[in-house]
This record gives sequence, structure tokens and C-alpha cells, in this order.
Amino acid sequence: MQFYNSMSIKFIDIELEASLLIANNLNIYAYDAYLIACAIENHCPLISLDNGLIQAAKSVGASTMEIKS
Repeated sequence: MQFYNSMSIKFIDIELEASLLIANNLNIYAYDAYLIACAIENHCPLISLDNGLIQAAKSVGASTMEIKS
């Protein structure tokens, strides 16, 4: 919980086209593609408990931080 509380949250704009291209290329939900695009655009790891999302992010070169549940 301490790690979670130390993370900063920032709202950013991502080009819709970038997210839709990722969604189309990986056959994933646009929301998941948006998260991947955010990670790529901001040069930061994607943190998720969703293994499918982590694998999709890795497949397009996004860095990830896996959390073992």
C-alpha cells in the first residue's frame, strides 16, 4: 500500500489515432491500447495485474512492471 500511495497521478492527452492503431494491431480493447500508448509516450512502465495487458504491452515494446498477486 505504501508503494501505491507514493505514486503520482497525472492526466495526459494521448492521440486517439495511436491508441486505435495499437488496439487494431493487437486486437485488444481501445482502453487497454490507451494505457499502452500512455506508457510508450511517457517513457514509463505500465503497471498492471492483467497478464494479457502486460503481454500486449511487451509485444509493442512498452516497458512493464509486473505485480505478482
